[in-house]
Amino acid sequence: MKRSAVLRREPSAPKLLSAADGYDLAAPTYDAWAWSRFWDQVETPLVEAWLRSRPTGDVLDLGCGSGRYRRLVQGLGNRYTGVDVSEKMLEENRRKHLDFAPATLINADIARVPLPDAAADSILCTRVLSHVRAPRKVFREIRRLLKPGGECFLSDIDPTHAYDYTHIPTPGGDVAIETHKHTWEALARSIADIDGLTVVRREVHTPQSLHAGATPFKLPNGRRAVRKPLLDVFVLRSS
Repeated sequence: MKRSAVLRREPSAPKLLSAADGYDLAAPTYDAWAWSRFWDQVETPLVEAWLRSRPTGDVLDLGCGSGRYRRLVQGLGNRYTGVDVSEKMLEENRRKHLDFAPATLINADIARVPLPDAAADSILCTRVLSHVRAPRKVFREIRRLLKPGGECFLSDIDPTHAYDYTHIPTPGGDVAIETHKHTWEALARSIADIDGLTVVRREVHTPQSLHAGATPFKLPNGRRAVRKPLLDVFVLRSS
């Protein structure tokens, strides 16, 4: 589940779908979506820098979707396991990587991953929390899955960004997916409740800090990029 929302909800907004149903519908054309291409350009450098700072080992990609970071993870010598609630997104992940090293892909809720304790040296969870109603459950699962000293790189759309639901155009019609906004204060309280999980880094990125050398420019929704928070990044460490 690789996610970004772009529209405010209007009175006539379509019925909101669950992440599983919505991304199943959007899967065949998700990678061509303007926002998906945008994250390819601006989020990937952040993820790559963090991955290069980590020892190689078992990397778990929670909400992996069509596998945006699979080649990067495996190309750095890691073993890759992807988890996503959408089976159709996992099918795209498999299809895109037929020429690449085998990986484990699991259709599951990221708050209930069918893997043993301490299964991962590193965890990715990029732009997924906005589709989770209760993040504390996800943080508890991250703690369970990380080995001691393991880290989790999380990103999410800043809650002040102007959107109310995730809107993805497809050839069969627009798909609208239920979205939840979480303030940093609420997330931090949830993390603090979990023994052995610590925030070791936090960043708040504007479009300009993500898109160096391109000011002014327009976001994928056609709006001029302003210096307001767009992407929040934080890293958790297990002890």
